Order: sequence, then structure tokens, then C-alpha cells
Amino acid sequence: MLAYVFWHWKRATAAAAGYEVAQCAFHAALAAAPPAGYTGSFSVALGDVPWVPGGDAAYEDWYLLEDFTALGALNEAA
Repeated sequence: MLAYVFWHWKRATAAAAGYEVAQCAFHAALAAAPPAGYTGSFSVALGDVPWVPGGDAAYEDWYLLEDFTALGALNEAA
């Protein structure tokens, strides 16, 4: 098992609600058509973190994979 963790945040001009809806849709699309070796994913909001400009929330995505080959397949699918 391999866990790939990815931090991201919205643009300052984007609405948080719309960004989060799009994020959920992305994870749902992966679950509906999973690439080889993908076993699941989820996203969590972290709140105010020092490395995000403007003090906006950051998001942490977790992708659960069978191995490093699956990481390549996930990259292609994304």
C-alpha cells in the first residue's frame, strides 16, 4: 500500500464552496473509473495554514495506491 498526499488551495478569486464541489466531483470520477492500482481517495480541509497565501484554507488529498506503478497510472488518469 502506498499513500500519495497532495496539498492544494483555491485561487483567491474562487469561492470555497465551488472549489470543494469540484474537488468532490474529481474524487467521485476517480472512484467511478479507477485507474489500475487505485484503491481510494479522499480530501480534507486543513483550515488556516502558514504556507497558503492570504490565509485561505488548504486542502490535503490522500490517494491510496497499490504501488508506484499505480502512481503513474493515477497521474495519467488525472
